[in-house]
Amino acid sequence: MIILGVGSNWGDRLSFLRRAIHQLRVVHPDIQVQAISPIYESPALLPPNAPLDWDRPFLNLNVLCSSHLESMQVLRIVKTIETALGRQNRGRWAPREVDIDILARDQEVYSHSDLIIPHPGLQNRPFAFLPFADLAPDWEMPNQESPPNKRISELCNANSSSTTSRSTLTLTETMGILNITPDSFSDGGIHNTPEKALNTAQAWCQAGVRILDIGAESTRPGATPISTRDECERLAPILDLLKNDTTLQEHHVILSLDTRNPDVAKWATTQGIHWINDVSGFENSKMAQIVAESGMTAIFMHSLSVPSRKDLLIPEKVDSIDLILKWGEQKIRDLLNQGLQRENLIFDPGLGFGKTTAQNWEIIKKFRKFHELGVKTLVGHSRKSFLST
Repeated sequence: MIILGVGSNWGDRLSFLRRAIHQLRVVHPDIQVQAISPIYESPALLPPNAPLDWDRPFLNLNVLCSSHLESMQVLRIVKTIETALGRQNRGRWAPREVDIDILARDQEVYSHSDLIIPHPGLQNRPFAFLPFADLAPDWEMPNQESPPNKRISELCNANSSSTTSRSTLTLTETMGILNITPDSFSDGGIHNTPEKALNTAQAWCQAGVRILDIGAESTRPGATPISTRDECERLAPILDLLKNDTTLQEHHVILSLDTRNPDVAKWATTQGIHWINDVSGFENSKMAQIVAESGMTAIFMHSLSVPSRKDLLIPEKVDSIDLILKWGEQKIRDLLNQGLQRENLIFDPGLGFGKTTAQNWEIIKKFRKFHELGVKTLVGHSRKSFLST
């Protein structure tokens, strides 16, 4: 277990936090991100007579990671990330674009001129130990002078009057849906050439989109399934452009493929795809096997039918949230048993797929309930017809 503290008090603070997490998740595979704390806001720590423009509040969070690397190697990576994100050296205590510290690593006690573990300021800084306790409340401070060792959660109880406040901000990433089908319900044909698709992808990337979901088969009501050959022929020229585009590479954009076809998913493992988004919820066990062997991320969506059928809905008298939660719990067990890793799972409740308008709105209102599943979540709400009712 490694706990990293990530903070920012300069510029677009939330963007810097998001980009730091993205670097950890995508750019540096030797560090595996397992969980992220809520975000906390706190006043800047300042020396006496500090310039007035240094008094900028911080946004802070903690990241639970694992790594086979030694601690000094981890330190070099996080410092590389700080540099990549444009951190300027304005001096100690000065505002900074991003600050990443190793707060703790299991029960390791380490002392070097460049790194001390646990972090020497951990016990005195609520913006560090509060998000730490969200991730590992039972962790104990090692090497205490007198037993018993103090749990991190005890620091929280002793500092209930802290000026550090928990924020409602989240590290939600934006996914752009790139339909390359002629018959999608709202945007069919818009991206029907590789050049048009690439232009859109580049524009979205510049606007902050970090995930592109590419689909070559429509799942609208009444859509006609297509063959493996047709799906691959639609995808091939566009994926070739996307995976080799320098703009997307510089921003480390994640390429997600929307497919329910195992043969297409197998082919995609050689095409630069990072995620497989299966709207049928990995009903076909071959899909799970392919994704598990490739190490890709799996998005599994709840649906009653694909393509969606307007006459097949969750009964109105049924608790739809409870039903979808139980489905998600069972699906996670199945996928884990088939070799996928929990950190590579993303749950999508499937807005518009087998739900009434009222049930879709209920999913949105109670979306936090799905965090109980213990995996990342995705909500595909774009251009759904119920939003206009």
